[in-house]
Amino acid sequence: MSLEELKIRSANKELSTDEVIAQMPEEAKRHAFIVGAWVWVQFPEKPSAETRKALTFLGFSWNQNRGAWQHPCGVYRCRNRRIDPRDVYGMHELVENIN
Repeated sequence: MSLEELKIRSANKELSTDEVIAQMPEEAKRHAFIVGAWVWVQFPEKPSAETRKALTFLGFSWNQNRGAWQHPCGVYRCRNRRIDPRDVYGMHELVENIN
């Protein structure tokens, strides 16, 4: 990624949940969940290189421990390894919310 692309990616991490959802690739929307204010995407298989690149540019990061692409949507919390955000906020399918 170029320096300009990195700046855009960094700025994209501040997008709201609704803005992130609006810009996500359709393939990702089918596998997306809302966890608190964050958007998580869990693919059953490795997504296409194009989808991975789009998610990265949009500000998503891959979390290997959770097996999910995660976007903070401008909301950051101190990391607490003892608490799983899914237990605190629940995990709601995106397709329920956009249909």
